[in-house]
Amino acid sequence: MEVYKRIALLGAIANPNIGDEAILLSNIQMIKKMYHENCKLYVFTKDSSYTALYSSEPNIQIIPIDYLHRLTVNCNYNTDKLSQIYINISSDSNYELQDSLIFDSLHSIFKEIDILHIVGGGYINSIWPDMLYEIAIAVAFAKKYSKKYLFTGISIYPLRGEELNLVETLFEGAELVDFRDDFYIATHKELSTKFHVSIDDAINLNTEYIANNSMYNKKYANIIINDWPEYTDKIKKIISTVIASFINDSINNNTVDFFNIVGFSNGDLSIWEDVKDNLMAATNKINFIDLTNTTCKYAKYLIANAIFNIGSRYHMAVFSLSSAVPILSLFSGEYYENKIKSIHNIYQSSSVIDIESLNKDILFNFINNLDSLRKKLVKEQKNTRSLYLNKIKLITRVYGITPIDSIQLFNKVNNENINPKITVIIPIYNMDAYIPECLDSVINQTLKELEILCIDDGSTDYSQQVLNEYSWKDKRIRIISQQNHGVSYSRNIGITQSKGEFLFFLDPDDYLPDNEVLADLYNAAIKHGVLICGGGFSENNVTLPGIVDRWDGNLSKYTFSDDTLMNYKDYQFDYGWTRFLYNREFLIYNDLRIPDYTFFEDPVFFC
Repeated sequence: MEVYKRIALLGAIANPNIGDEAILLSNIQMIKKMYHENCKLYVFTKDSSYTALYSSEPNIQIIPIDYLHRLTVNCNYNTDKLSQIYINISSDSNYELQDSLIFDSLHSIFKEIDILHIVGGGYINSIWPDMLYEIAIAVAFAKKYSKKYLFTGISIYPLRGEELNLVETLFEGAELVDFRDDFYIATHKELSTKFHVSIDDAINLNTEYIANNSMYNKKYANIIINDWPEYTDKIKKIISTVIASFINDSINNNTVDFFNIVGFSNGDLSIWEDVKDNLMAATNKINFIDLTNTTCKYAKYLIANAIFNIGSRYHMAVFSLSSAVPILSLFSGEYYENKIKSIHNIYQSSSVIDIESLNKDILFNFINNLDSLRKKLVKEQKNTRSLYLNKIKLITRVYGITPIDSIQLFNKVNNENINPKITVIIPIYNMDAYIPECLDSVINQTLKELEILCIDDGSTDYSQQVLNEYSWKDKRIRIISQQNHGVSYSRNIGITQSKGEFLFFLDPDDYLPDNEVLADLYNAAIKHGVLICGGGFSENNVTLPGIVDRWDGNLSKYTFSDDTLMNYKDYQFDYGWTRFLYNREFLIYNDLRIPDYTFFEDPVFFC
């Protein structure tokens, strides 16, 4: 297919660092929604082999390249030499061609692309001037060939002197400058209308990741402590005393089933080596996980499904807060304090502390207030969602060729992220004969704002093929494939992965009797402001003639005679719970799940 858009992405990519990879992948996912396979992406990176492994997305052409970073290496990270290259390109002067292959390649790429997109992070500052000059050289090439360029999700703290003057020069020709914090806005009185403060680029990273591991049915917490070189001895002391003791106590009193000690970047786990002996709890209840050997999708999934998190990594806070999971964030020094507080401020969270002030009272006070912290974070999701959509609107204005094109691009990104009114959760194991009737009854509902989660629990028949065909027909259908774990596990995965305002459980050998079922239930729930709304059901019983929709005696309560509010204690059921809508937030933030029983999980869930 003819390439419609050619884009170059540039950022602090391939350190390796899970946060930087999350920023990259989030932007790739956004661009993919806008153009699908009709796009070509150049990704400027420090290590093209590494980035090729972690930025792969199906149906989009991605070409990792390291030409800009090679210039830095060839200049031995000397900013005076890099500055001269920038000046020469900007002034169109003749410059030495000792790196002619690199320069020829850069000229070729910038002739070809339509847009240079400098993606988020905290690397545009005076701490890493070599990275700043890589950006300056890329901008000089973009200007040389009259290409659009923009910045999104950036932070420029700390920035001063010569570096500040350079950045302001780079900003002058940009179509958009989008910040993830207000440091620059707060320090400059006169600002162009192209300057905006929104939110981190990775805030809406789509994971679609399911772990084939029973540990994710249990209560766990994650801890990340990165090593600040000037504070190493102090940090090790705090870990070996305060944090180790907290871990042991939390496991012993069953606050959590286990802890994950996590690494977001090289070296995050090494600081624990000398203090492992202080972790007296059973070794099988403490996992050491190096996420640099996995993907940022897995990292977000791990963080987002914990009951709480404690850590010093900025993107741990991004993943946790955006998933409404309470996090106590730690910092040391002004730079990290500014980063951590900036994301917590967006979520109106004050759970931030200098690591040197940490003690067990602070840690236990944090976990004793998890419920109230969760509720506050849930309330903030709408505000952050609004910030994200405004960011997308600004980006699509730059990407669009015409105003109409910009609107269409925004709709493509936005429509796939709007929270549906209902998520229908269907666990499937070897049900290929029944799936069509079941799915047809769902996709034909008059209520169209649906998410249809089909969890294929290791089927060995043609279920997967049938599901693939239906998901191709209807993009509201999302397939989650996993090893066989059982129906309760599958439903719980559906709860975790759902996005809907309400949840509706349906088995693959059941179907909705008419096209108004979900609309009736949803409208009734909204009208009465209830968390759970239910209706009657019919049964195709092979031992009785025809369809049964009326029951007598002990079974009489399977039908509701009145449209009213009722107490469950007056309507005891053994099964039939799949005829109810459940408010998603109510289930998730009260930690209500289907018990992992082989039989009779229904009555327990009802209670």
